[in-house]
Amino acid sequence: FENAYPELPAYNNRLQDQTRGNGWLVVNSFGREMPVSPNRVYTVVNYATQGAARDVFAEALLRVDERIGGNLSLVIHDEILHQAPLEEAKGQAKLVQSLMQGEFHGVPIASSSDILYGGSWGSGYGIPPEFDRVPEDHKLRKKKEK
Repeated sequence: FENAYPELPAYNNRLQDQTRGNGWLVVNSFGREMPVSPNRVYTVVNYATQGAARDVFAEALLRVDERIGGNLSLVIHDEILHQAPLEEAKGQAKLVQSLMQGEFHGVPIASSSDILYGGSWGSGYGIPPEFDRVPEDHKLRKKKEK
């Protein structure tokens, strides 16, 4: 790994030194501070990298919400579930894809979109209807709790 990225150990050491000097806070490239345990200073590169990836994704989500907010249903790791009427699906997918794309420090951030048809998220992936529903007894429990 270090042969492929020879500058990584020096970056890691520099980031660890900065974290120690910042009161055990690592600062990602967006300027967001994240606390790091003094016992886990070796994780600072991961914090900085994953933290920046989260911020890139969050900015893209805000762009989507600003344009078509009501249809954004769920965030799943690095994906979003967006619902639209069938006749609008292709146009909405293209719009969401363009809103999710961008650039980060000169590096292009690509995006793709899939259109899954069906009455639910699971049906778009071919989950049989008997497994892709809220069980009847769960609906009854929710009513009793209210």
